[in-house]
Amino acid sequence: MRGASGWDRLQKLIKPKESPDHVHDVIVIGAGLAGLTAAHALKDLSTLVLEQEAFAGGRVMTRSQQGVAYDLGAVLAYDAAALPIRFQPSRLRHDEGLLGCYFEGKVHFGDSVMACLARFGLSGQEQELLRAFSEDPARDVGRLPERLRRLLGAFFQDIHFGDIQQYLPRRQADALTRFLTLHYQEGNGELVRHLQESLGDKLRLSAQVSRVRQEERRVCVEYSQGGVQHKAHARAVLLTTPGPVALGLLEQVDEPSRSFLGSLRYSQGVVVALGISNAVLERFSYLVAPDLPLSTLLRQPTDRPELQVLLAYYADDKAARLEGLSDEEIVRRTVETLAQLRIGDVGPGHVSFSQVQRWPRVGAIISPDSYGQWDERVTRPSHRVFLAGDYVHMDSANPMPYGMVSAASSGFKQASEIRRFLEDERLAATYSSRFLTDVSIYELMNDRPVFRWQTQEGSIAHYGLLLQASPNEELRRYLLNSAREGLWEYQPRFGVTPEDSALVMEGLLDTGVPLETLLPSAQRMVELFHDDSLGAFRSLSPIRRQIESCAQGRAPYWQDPSLDATAQVGYLLHRIAPERFASQVEGCVRYLCQTQSPKGFWQGQWFPSTLVTTYYAVRLLSLAGGTAAAAHLSRARDYILGLQRAEGSWSGSVIDTSVAVLSLRALGLQTPARERALQWIQSRKGAHGAWSGEPVLYYWMEAEDGRRLLYHCHDKGQITSAWATLALRS
Repeated sequence: MRGASGWDRLQKLIKPKESPDHVHDVIVIGAGLAGLTAAHALKDLSTLVLEQEAFAGGRVMTRSQQGVAYDLGAVLAYDAAALPIRFQPSRLRHDEGLLGCYFEGKVHFGDSVMACLARFGLSGQEQELLRAFSEDPARDVGRLPERLRRLLGAFFQDIHFGDIQQYLPRRQADALTRFLTLHYQEGNGELVRHLQESLGDKLRLSAQVSRVRQEERRVCVEYSQGGVQHKAHARAVLLTTPGPVALGLLEQVDEPSRSFLGSLRYSQGVVVALGISNAVLERFSYLVAPDLPLSTLLRQPTDRPELQVLLAYYADDKAARLEGLSDEEIVRRTVETLAQLRIGDVGPGHVSFSQVQRWPRVGAIISPDSYGQWDERVTRPSHRVFLAGDYVHMDSANPMPYGMVSAASSGFKQASEIRRFLEDERLAATYSSRFLTDVSIYELMNDRPVFRWQTQEGSIAHYGLLLQASPNEELRRYLLNSAREGLWEYQPRFGVTPEDSALVMEGLLDTGVPLETLLPSAQRMVELFHDDSLGAFRSLSPIRRQIESCAQGRAPYWQDPSLDATAQVGYLLHRIAPERFASQVEGCVRYLCQTQSPKGFWQGQWFPSTLVTTYYAVRLLSLAGGTAAAAHLSRARDYILGLQRAEGSWSGSVIDTSVAVLSLRALGLQTPARERALQWIQSRKGAHGAWSGEPVLYYWMEAEDGRRLLYHCHDKGQITSAWATLALRS
C-alpha cells in the first residue's frame, strides 16, 4: 500500500462510521447531470449524493457494444464551451447527411425542414400558412390544416417528445429548425464519468429516497439502500429529480413551487439502438415518420466502415403503444419499420446488436400552464430545500428548460445559491450572537427602581447604523437576510417595528442597495404602521395580532404614535419614492410640526436624549417640510445651539454631540459651533480607535405577573462609534 492511492485506501479503511447525528452541509438527491454538477461544485463541503438507480447520469446514458459508443438518452452533443465547468470531451463527429420525412407513403430528403416539406407538393395556401407560422411570434400550430400540423409535429419531435400543440408558441418554432447531429466519439456519458469520479464515496447508488422532511435547523432525508432504512441530515437539500417526483418526496412545499410542480406534465419515450453491419444505407442524418409507428430515426456512422448505429425514437403516444411489449418484440417491430422506410437493404440479418431503453419521463412539456409566467421562486420550495434540473433552468427571453447544458447550468447555479445560503447562515449565527448593548433590568417599585438582573440585546436593527457608518458586504448580507416579511426587528423574535426597520433600511440604502429592492419594504411599513388620521407612524401595527412577524408590544405606551418612527420613516419614504409616498410624507411633516416642544425639541419615547429624536425630525423637515416648516426649524436650531457647552460638546455625550453636528448639517449651518464639536468628538476617541459606549435606549414593559420592568440599554461602544464616524464624515 504505497503512494497517494494507498493512503486513500487506508483512510477509507480507518474512517470512523458516520454518526447518526452527523449533519451534512448538503444532500443532493438525484445523480443526473444537474445533481452531479452541483455536487462537483460543492465537493469541498460535507456533501452526500443519493441516487436511486445503480448508475449515475439520469437521462445521460451512454452504452458501448462492439467497440462503439452510443447514447440511449440525451444524444446530441452538448456545447462544451457552454458548460459551467471545465471539461475536454472526446473527438466530435459530424454525421453528414440530409434530413428526411416519410409521409403519405413516400420519403423525401432535403437540407432543411422547409426544403424537405416543399418536396411534398404543398399547395399555395399551405405554403403561405407555413410562411406565416414561421414569422408569427404568437404562432399556434393548432390553427394550421391537419396535413401541416402532422408534418410540423413530426419534425418537432426530433428534439421534443411531446405533442407540439401543448408547448409555448416560442418553442413550436423548433419544428422548423434543423438540429445538427453531432456526437462525441465516447458519447455524452464521458461527462458523467468525469463528474462521478470527482465525488468518490460522496455518491451512494441504489439509494431510494422516500421522504424529505424539514426540521427546525436541518432537513431529514429518509432513504433505503440494500434493504436497510437510513436517515441522513443536512443544512440544505438539493432535489434534482423530475418535478412530480420532487413534489411527492417533500412534506413541505411552499408557493409558488407547489403550483408549478403540480402543473408539470412530462412526455414519455422509448429508444431503440441498432448496430447495423454490412448494409448500404441512404446518407441521411435523421428522418421523421408521422405515418409510421416510430417517430424519428437517427443515423450515426462509426469509425468502422461496415458498422453504423441507428437510433429509433418512439415519442409520446407512439411510445405508449409499446407498453407491455418485450424488448425483443420492440426490436423486431423496429426492424420491420425500417424496411418500410426504403432507406436501404436492412433486415434482421444486418442487426449485429440491439438495446432498448424506456423513459417514463423524457422531459417536461414546456407548456403555457407551467412556463407562461415564470417565477424564479419556484426553485425554492422551502427554506432549506432547493430544486435543480433542466426543467427549472429558465430564460424568459428564450424559454428552453431542456437538455444537457440546461441541466448542468441549473445544478451549478443552485450550488452557488446553496453555498451562499450556508454562508448567510454562518453570518446570521455570527452576528445574531454579537449583541451591541448591555442591558440592566430594574423593577419599578412605588418609590424607586430596584436592579434585578443584567442581559444583552440588540443584534439586528442597530447594525444598520453600523453599516451606514462603515460599509461592509458581510454585514449588508446579514441584514438583507434578517428581514421578516420585508421588515426588520431589534433582535430575533422581538418582532418588526418601523423604527428598527428604518435603521436597517437607511444602512442598506446608503451602501448601494437599489431603491427598487427597498420599495416593497417601504410599502409594507405604510400598510402596517401608518395612521392616516394622524399622519404619523405607530411603533405597533393596529393589525399586529394577525401578523406573527410584528412586535406585539410590552406596555400600553408602546401603542402611542411614535415621533421617532414618524421622522425616520418619513425621511426614508421621501428618499425611496417621493411621488408615490407624497401623502404619507406630507402627513409626517404635519405631525412633526404639531408635536414640537415650545422650546424647539422633539421628545421621543425610546431614546435617553431629546437630541436623537430632534435630529430625525430636523432632517425630514429640512428635506421635505418646505416653507411651512421654516419656523419649526428655526426653533430647533436655537434649541440645539443653546445647549452646546464651552468645550464643544452637548452634555458631554459623544452621541448627543454627533447627532447635534448632523442636525446642523441638515440645517445647512457651517458654524464655529460645529467645528468645536467635531474637535471634541475627535478628542474623545480612544487609543484603540473607537469611542466608549453610552446609553442608547430605554423602555419599560409589564411582565405577566404584573411587575413593571425598566430596560436600560447601554452601548458596548460600536453604536457610539458609528454615530461619531457619521458626524466626522459629515
